[in-house]
Amino acid sequence: MEAARLLDITVSRTWEPERAHERWTLLKAPFGKKKHMVQYEMRTHFHVIELKRLTGSTADTYLEYIQRNLPEGVAMKVTKTTLERLPSYIKPPVGSKEGTKAATQDAA
Repeated sequence: MEAARLLDITVSRTWEPERAHERWTLLKAPFGKKKHMVQYEMRTHFHVIELKRLTGSTADTYLEYIQRNLPEGVAMKVTKTTLERLPSYIKPPVGSKEGTKAATQDAA
């Protein structure tokens, strides 16, 4: 979050989804007795940061900084989305305010 502030990146929201826990109970030896078991556990924690209105160079700089400073054993997954304008042939619904505003402008 500090790096985003220094690069003047707007952080729209952050949240932590549910953690994932996986547990395995295995025998210590292939032909061991049931009383000689061992348990393994893997916990996965998530933290989601949503950034808005980034240029390509700022996004690359920010991601490179974050990747270099990640602790060992931590992975990062990045999903990029782009905003695009709706095509001109798609119009707002007739009952909406925007539809009535456009209809009154066409009539004038």
